[in-house]
Amino acid sequence: MTGYVNNDQLLIHCFQDSLVGATSKWYNQLSRSKINSWKDLAEAFMKQYNHVTDMTPDRITLQNMEKKSNESFRQYAQRWREVAIQVQPPLLEKETTMLFINTLKAPFITHMLGSTTKSFSDIVMTGEMIENAVRSGKIESGESARKSAPRKRDNEVNNMSTFNKGPSKSFTVNQPKTVTTNQQNSVR
Repeated sequence: MTGYVNNDQLLIHCFQDSLVGATSKWYNQLSRSKINSWKDLAEAFMKQYNHVTDMTPDRITLQNMEKKSNESFRQYAQRWREVAIQVQPPLLEKETTMLFINTLKAPFITHMLGSTTKSFSDIVMTGEMIENAVRSGKIESGESARKSAPRKRDNEVNNMSTFNKGPSKSFTVNQPKTVTTNQQNSVR
């Protein structure tokens, strides 16, 4: 195209062919009398769509992204990476991997936190291995791996010590056991 930078009609035609959707409708509604050169078209386009540059994704956008339940790990990684490429100033590789890992949920985050991955592609390979292990039942998915809070057992004994300036004292606390009797369901 560099050989045609002075051919306004060709530049306008190529630009027009590259438009789709709302931008194509915008172009078709332009007043031809106001567009006499490539520069006029470029200025009109920037006036109409300059706000889009203000909506470029940032690091917070990346942190808030989540893997959808219907997408594979690789699909999510590719979608996330496409957004990450648009962030300004550009992310360092280490920052990219840390931000991405922090968007993950169980079981991915659980298995990746301890690993020392060097690149984004290593993370994707590890994520796919975890995904396959979940599918084959070798590890639990995030939903079933969540553990409920431990319940106290009846009559559980708790020990407690106090350490002051004087001698230490130990206390034993027993949980009272609730007993229901048959007499009008009274509780003792």
